[in-house]
Amino acid sequence: MYPNVQKYNKMWSQGKIDRPLVVLIGGYAGTGKSTLAKQLLDQFPFTNILQTAVLRAILRMFISREKNPFLYVHTYDLPIIDVGERTVSLYDRYRAQVEPIAMSINKIVEFAGTEKQQRIIEGAHVLPEFLHIEPSVIPVEIYLKVSDVDLHKRTIAGPTHNRTLSTRQFKTARAIHDQIIKDAKSMGKEVYEIDEAYSKAMRYIDISLERYFEGVDNQNKQDELAAST
Repeated sequence: MYPNVQKYNKMWSQGKIDRPLVVLIGGYAGTGKSTLAKQLLDQFPFTNILQTAVLRAILRMFISREKNPFLYVHTYDLPIIDVGERTVSLYDRYRAQVEPIAMSINKIVEFAGTEKQQRIIEGAHVLPEFLHIEPSVIPVEIYLKVSDVDLHKRTIAGPTHNRTLSTRQFKTARAIHDQIIKDAKSMGKEVYEIDEAYSKAMRYIDISLERYFEGVDNQNKQDELAAST
């Protein structure tokens, strides 16, 4: 069904791939990012998963609460941060939390390229405006959404997040969810509903790998032509 995925995995195991596959999965909590990441892991046995929330926790060791208070709360609690007399919109608060994490994501992608390591990076801190993808990897950038509000109320509470959000928190969550998707679409990124994420993601990955192989073939032909002249 996915011939280029099969070709990639075979060639990877033979050491014939010069650029690793890096899949970035963005979207708000409860949109199926963790589920999709685990499903993709079954298709790419030589990769591993990194959750951006782990990066947020680590960065707290190096960035103080005074310097970036937004880093110290869940995104649905961003409105409660006191910013004094300043006026900071909800999405700017979210962006302030995301930016240092996104810088770390970029470095991890760079590391994946230099070390030739496949990786799946998923989390609410994958945001297109902050990503600067290295040419040393095969990048696949995907964003997930839940258009059904009632469904999102259920998915945001589990099973990967055992919690209950207040009405205020969920309103904040939906506002950020919608803005992430709006930004992703405006930048021409792939956006999928939660219930179609796996099939569409696999199709997109297969197409991305096909483009990679076409690029390799074209480069090989150019090299052969240059060598013969």
